[in-house]
Amino acid sequence: MVAWASWRTGTNDERGRNLKGMPGGSARDAKPFREFWRVTCRTTINTAKRAMSDRPDEDTNDPLIADHRNFYKVEEWTKDGSKVDHMLYAGSSLDKAREIFVEAIYHRPRIRLTIRQRSRVLEQWPKVAP
Repeated sequence: MVAWASWRTGTNDERGRNLKGMPGGSARDAKPFREFWRVTCRTTINTAKRAMSDRPDEDTNDPLIADHRNFYKVEEWTKDGSKVDHMLYAGSSLDKAREIFVEAIYHRPRIRLTIRQRSRVLEQWPKVAP
């Protein structure tokens, strides 16, 4: 109880925090401690922002991971259109998925393809009449 009471007595910083009980024992000694935490928190926040914007295009061969990560998938379907024959591409880049889609149609015009993101169909070949 005495240690708590001695910690509460002392000077406060601009935010009203008590600095007397800091490791140095005075407000002057607590400033480097404050600066360390300010820089550390700012670095963590900036790193998190940078990681989100600089993330490279990712792709996978596993359809379950593609669904979990919400990737775009280019899939070839069987002739009757009842099930997926195989997946040509699964990744985070819609532009790359569209390139693969157009290239596959160019090489095999009678192929059945879709670009999907989970259950949402973005493009389909051959085009279905509305």
